[in-house]
Amino acid sequence: MLRRRWLLNVWLVLLLVAGGATVAAEKNGVLLVYRADNNWVAPEDNQPLRHLMRVAKGGVYQFTVQLPAKGRAKSAERLEVLRQILSKAAGRAVVIEEIAGSASEGILVGY
Repeated sequence: MLRRRWLLNVWLVLLLVAGGATVAAEKNGVLLVYRADNNWVAPEDNQPLRHLMRVAKGGVYQFTVQLPAKGRAKSAERLEVLRQILSKAAGRAVVIEEIAGSASEGILVGY
């Protein structure tokens, strides 16, 4: 149970920490693109994160994610932070599930 929760938290952190993110709108989703090793969302590029927070606050508690092939460990950290942010915005726990495939660049978040 503890290991499963830890893995879920790791994936959730990957999703959220979108440092220097640029966004490409996807059907029912957002693409978070990161610059280098930056862990945090740049204030000037936080629209994708704000959109996901509004979605979570609006009652969506389950998200899917596709991670890039490179840098999966860093992506896991970012997802954990993202999960925490979305949980706080929603006022309850959110679930982020990895689906098959990989994003060409950044982290693709669906809802």
